[in-house]
Amino acid sequence: MAEFSIDRFVDRYAARAAGMTASEVRALFAVASRPEVVSLAGGMPFVQALPDDEVADVARAVLAEHRDIALQYGGGQGPVGLRERLVMLMAEEGIDADADDIVVTTGRNRPSTSSASSSSTRAM
Repeated sequence: MAEFSIDRFVDRYAARAAGMTASEVRALFAVASRPEVVSLAGGMPFVQALPDDEVADVARAVLAEHRDIALQYGGGQGPVGLRERLVMLMAEEGIDADADDIVVTTGRNRPSTSSASSSSTRAM
């Protein structure tokens, strides 16, 4: 199949796999996981900088207090309690808002995609 490959099983793949290439995301993670790189990419926190004991304590507390929902995916808009608190904080700044109109996201991709989708006339 290939003259040179880091995959020692490449000759065992089906013929239809001959034209397949590595994922760009996989390549990004390969570079980002090198010890000399501090990646700002999503899902690649610099875990060596985190205080192990404190992170473990927080994880235990969250699981103890919110076991039923702690490891579940959240709703599409974010936790209602957080959105209601944001409405209160916005009111202190003179901003009239409703919790149903607020979307709390994690990371940067979702707000970027949502913003681009809502301002584009082309389907994404």
